[in-house]
Amino acid sequence: MQILRKIYKKIVLLNTFLVMVYCLFVLKLNAQSVTTELTAMDNDWSLQGAYNTMFGKDNKFSFFCMGRVNSGYSTDEGLMALSISSFGYTLNISMKTTAGAFYSSYSGFKPTAGVQFFYVKNGLQLLFSPTLSFKKELGLMNITSIQYVKGIAYKLEGVFKMQSFAIFNIKEHQYTTFRLRVGIQKNKLQCGLASNLNFSERSFDFDGNYGLFVQYKFL
Repeated sequence: MQILRKIYKKIVLLNTFLVMVYCLFVLKLNAQSVTTELTAMDNDWSLQGAYNTMFGKDNKFSFFCMGRVNSGYSTDEGLMALSISSFGYTLNISMKTTAGAFYSSYSGFKPTAGVQFFYVKNGLQLLFSPTLSFKKELGLMNITSIQYVKGIAYKLEGVFKMQSFAIFNIKEHQYTTFRLRVGIQKNKLQCGLASNLNFSERSFDFDGNYGLFVQYKFL
């Protein structure tokens, strides 16, 4: 059984990586947004890809997919994977419903359903997405994203980004992470300082990670 679990884990990690490659290169022709980010932290590294598209110019249906792999620098530490994918239906200019799936190396696959609120104006982007997960017992996940871009010099812009991801079950808090990014942007490239602030279990045990990030926006 242990061998089968290892094989299954490698297959899932490979599929996650292939989804990221597919989103970044194959689906680029139809996408509204395709980004990839590499971070080098003091304890680990991560590679993340995100893809977002609408099904036609006047279509209210959309699709979003995000995949991330990370690992420590030690050869003894294996790759960990996280993937979020969802289909959305736009209700109005700032709200849509979502249905999809969540996967992590810790918890496996979970069907999801939720709502998403967003606001974009003058370089500010806000997103708030409470989502229910269904597996054995009901769970709650929430994604919050804030990004602000402001011109600071010739063809250079300052960037501040904060993403939070929280997971709860019906009994207690399981995991929350805050991913902070501060840097500069030129054309489609962003780079700067990065920190990941992680809180786990009911006691909110803290683990901080600090380093650098590079992000490239294909679209």
